[in-house]
Parts: sequence; C-alpha cells; structure tokens
Amino acid sequence: MKKNSVCAIINLAGHETRLHPLTKQRPIAALPFAGRYRIIDFSLSAISSAHINSVAIFIEESGRAIYDHVRSGREWDLHGAVSGGIFTFSQQRRKLADFLMLESGERYYENQRIFIDRSEADYVLIMEGDAVHNVDVKALTKFHQQRDAEITIAYKSIPTEKTKSYKADEYYRIDDEDYLEGVMLGNTKDDERHAIDGHVYLVNKAVLFDIFNRAEAGNLFVDIGSLIRSYSLLYRTSMYEYTGYLEVINSLASYYAANMSMLEPTNLNALFKGSNTINTRSKSGVPTYYAESASVHNAELATGCIIEGTVDSSIISRKSSIARNAHVSNSIIHSGVKVCEGARVEYAIIEKGAVVQPNAVVVGTKYAPIIIGKGACVECQDSL
Repeated sequence: MKKNSVCAIINLAGHETRLHPLTKQRPIAALPFAGRYRIIDFSLSAISSAHINSVAIFIEESGRAIYDHVRSGREWDLHGAVSGGIFTFSQQRRKLADFLMLESGERYYENQRIFIDRSEADYVLIMEGDAVHNVDVKALTKFHQQRDAEITIAYKSIPTEKTKSYKADEYYRIDDEDYLEGVMLGNTKDDERHAIDGHVYLVNKAVLFDIFNRAEAGNLFVDIGSLIRSYSLLYRTSMYEYTGYLEVINSLASYYAANMSMLEPTNLNALFKGSNTINTRSKSGVPTYYAESASVHNAELATGCIIEGTVDSSIISRKSSIARNAHVSNSIIHSGVKVCEGARVEYAIIEKGAVVQPNAVVVGTKYAPIIIGKGACVECQDSL
C-alpha cells in the first residue's frame, strides 16, 4: 500500500434508544433518508470519493440491516480491493459486557488494531454513523498533513441561536491557529458562533495505537469516536472547518427535521451537490405513476410509487401508494407503505410496509411526529 495511505473506520455507536422505535432492531446508520438513501451512504460515499479501499464497520448490536444494505460494497467501489474491502464487527455492546464481567479488558481494542495493521495505512479516518454530511476527505487529509497534526477533527461553526436545534453536548474552543484549545460543556451566549463536532476525525496510526494503550491501561472501554474525543486534548489536534450541510441524528426530532430539510433546495444542493457523489444500493424500478386525481406540492418521491391522492411537503419512498382522496402532509413515508382512500396523515413517520386503512387519521406535531411501526396496520379512527 502506498505511503501516506488512509484506512477508514465507520463507528455505528450512537443514541439508538433516543430514536426508538425506529432503531429498535437497527442502528441509526441504517435508517432511510431523503426517500432512497440510508444514513450510512454519506460516510461510504465520502470514503469512496477519497479512494480509500479498506473500511471497517463497528456495530453496537446486530448488523443485519447494515449487511443487507451494504453487501459487497459494489456501489461504493469497495468490492474489488485486493488488500482491502469492507470488514464488519457486530455485537460490540455484548463484547463490552463480556470484558467487564471477565475483567479482561487489557486488549479490548484488539480488533481495531488488527484491522489497521492489515490495512498498512498511515492514517485512520473515523466517521460516526449518525451524521449526514458531504465532507471532502481528500481535503481533510491534505489539511492534516500540512499542519503536521496528530489528530484532526472536522467541525462546523454555527450561530449561537442555532445551537439548541443541534442538541450538541459539547462545543470546541479553537485557538487563533486553528488548533484545539479546549472543550466547553454547553454553550455561552457571549460568543456569536459555536464550533460543533462534525463526527469526522483523522488520526495518525501511531497516535491511535497510543490512545488504545492509554484507554486499556485506564480501563476506558468505549466506542472509537468517544475515545478520540476523550483524548484529543492530549495531542496536537488541528481543527478543520467543514462548511457544508451537517445534521447529527441523535433524536426522533432531529431525524424528522433532517429529512424534511431536504425539501428546501438550498439544503438539498448543499448535501447532494457537494464534494462527493452520494451513492446508495441500486434498486431497479418503474417510474412513479401520478393519476389525474393526484395533487403533489413540495415533495420528494422515489420510484415505483402510485399517487392518486394529495401529497404536500412530504418524502415518499419506493413502492408506496397514496390512494384517491387520501391526504399526506409534512410526513416521511418509508418504502412499501399504503395510505388508503380517505386517510389523512400529518406530521408522521410511517415505517416500511405499514398500511393506513381507509379514513384513518394519523396526526402528530412538528416537534413530536407520530411513529407507525414496520408492517403495522392503522384502522379507521378519529386520531392517534
């Protein structure tokens, strides 16, 4: 492998419980986004655009939803690597429980070490699986090398008035030379802007191994993203400002808001017309059919849908149907959903294969959308 090469780790530890029931049987990274993508597509596309050919995915619990979507990695040109490819490590939470019970955590990060060693890379790119972005990894790597950094953290600067909507727990203090100076808990109204974590990190291999050793010696057994944040002040850490679209999915409200933000052309262009082409697993399908009775305004619709009713300010995934006299507004409809005649859906997230029966009413609010689970059947009623 060539000198100064990079391998990648996608860390799928996140706030899954905050997104139940959507994440009850899958990680945040496997959630649908913008009608036809999954959240993990954005990390994989950034990695692919940087021509990184060795990727490890560390998953907290079951990896079934990730395996089903990623498969060989063909869509991201990761299937033909002679010395690379995609490697998955699931059930990390169970592994942690076993280590704590057996008190044998001195080599807790062994799988990470083995993967990095075998990749023969000099740098390790770490991406969190709960972030939607279009980070230019080549530019990040060049920045890291030019500044002779040991760790580089991608961050986004946001106005103070928007910090509440991002729900960030910490904010970075950055010195005049763009190196990490400190970390603040909460924000301060004295500053006009705050630097929030972009959930993308680049680390020198030797530094990362040193962090593993420190963590094991101190009995700190956490996911690799938390590990970097815990030790970043001990090393020469440069701060790379990312100015594109960023949303960290850490709650049901943020998942809903991020999807709905794709209905705004500015956000859509910032994410999908950024540095990287965003790829996803391809699924051949027929075009969406619009009946004469259909009325569609400010919506995104994937292929294979049948639209006979009204769709307003909503995202409709593949092979869903909206029947005559049905009304869907301000909602996220996953694939294969049926909204039957006369039904009304507002401020809702309807999961794959669910059926909203004739004349049923599903109404939530902007900040508390109603969730209808996978394969559920909502019968006729006044409201939920």
